[in-house]
Amino acid sequence: MSLRFYLHADASNTKALEARKFLAKKYAENMAPIDEADAIIALGGDGTTLDALRLGLKHGKKVYGMNLGHVGAYQNKFDVQNLPERVEKATGVCLHPLVATAVKLDDTVIQAEAWNEIYVRSGDNPQQARLVGRIEGWKMPFSVCGDGYLLATPLGSHAYNLAAGGHKLHFKEKLLASTAIAASRGVCDILPNRSHIQLEVKDPVKRCVSLVADNRLMGKVKSCDIFQDFSRSVTLLWDADKIQQVEQKGKQTLKERLPFISKALQTNGYYHNQYLRA
Repeated sequence: MSLRFYLHADASNTKALEARKFLAKKYAENMAPIDEADAIIALGGDGTTLDALRLGLKHGKKVYGMNLGHVGAYQNKFDVQNLPERVEKATGVCLHPLVATAVKLDDTVIQAEAWNEIYVRSGDNPQQARLVGRIEGWKMPFSVCGDGYLLATPLGSHAYNLAAGGHKLHFKEKLLASTAIAASRGVCDILPNRSHIQLEVKDPVKRCVSLVADNRLMGKVKSCDIFQDFSRSVTLLWDADKIQQVEQKGKQTLKERLPFISKALQTNGYYHNQYLRA
């Protein structure tokens, strides 16, 4: 039986909508509802693939992205030829979601999932955010006074985390990038990927912060727990040339990164080089 797939396109991207229409006609025999499909084909930019990964996590489907956006960090090249064969031959990369459980200002509890990063940021007021963070099982808390705080996966470390001054990570590293955003107090750090971060917002009404999970704004919060959920995963499919491109980028990342021992890791009896490679 030939591979069956579900097309997920960016509704605001004309090229993506035209591509979905063309592929649905060209591969009519391969089309299927999401519950019956073998894979989700994401058409658009990185945000579309991030949304497709959430669908893949929910429905237990693999995700194959084709770039019709800008950067294409998660995606393969767009090509309409031999699509079922390419999807079947693609290499699977297992991704575990970052999860945030947060308490909003009205005491309701929300949960968010992300593949790039989860962060809290000041926005509706000119006041700096004041945050106290604790890492489960570690001795010392950390504080941030600035625009906010961000935790990124290795793949996500090359996105907003990099713009915020955080450390770049190889996509296979068992690490997370911990970054204080535009802060007068707070550091950029590298943490083991099993870290569980608990954030408390000081004076959350006056110095309100909003929780953001990838491309989704979740609302104002007063506390937040962030961790990587290893009990759940989704498979992202990459062509051989995409794997090679990401591997080369990862090697360059390790080459460029200066020798680094995290103060947080050192203080708590851990050393960064124990976590460098998968």
